[in-house]
Amino acid sequence: MLRILADENIHSEIITYLEDRGYDVLSIAQENSLTGCSDEQLIQIAQKEERIIISADKDFGRLVELNARRQKLNLILLRYTFFDVGKIKTGLDKVIRDIESENLESESFIVVLDETKIRVRRY
Repeated sequence: MLRILADENIHSEIITYLEDRGYDVLSIAQENSLTGCSDEQLIQIAQKEERIIISADKDFGRLVELNARRQKLNLILLRYTFFDVGKIKTGLDKVIRDIESENLESESFIVVLDETKIRVRRY
């Protein structure tokens, strides 16, 4: 089962949905000691605990891309124009199934998920 690190910008409804599906989710927004920590700290936590980061922060995506070339790091980047929980849940279900079926968590990757497509970049 995947271990997930949800950035502060991930809505609580998405976090609850993932937890209800049995995923181990560490939510930065719900963890007082981590609220406001830097992107670099999030990366360190994700690597140490072998978690896939979920974020909607495009700048975070660039930082992960730079680090993923040197060390194992995984990111699902949500790039939805409008917040639609149903669409995000559907997209995450597909992405997570793909990650699990292709054993992607064993390598570095960035998945960009939006209303119309899923892009996967492996490192």
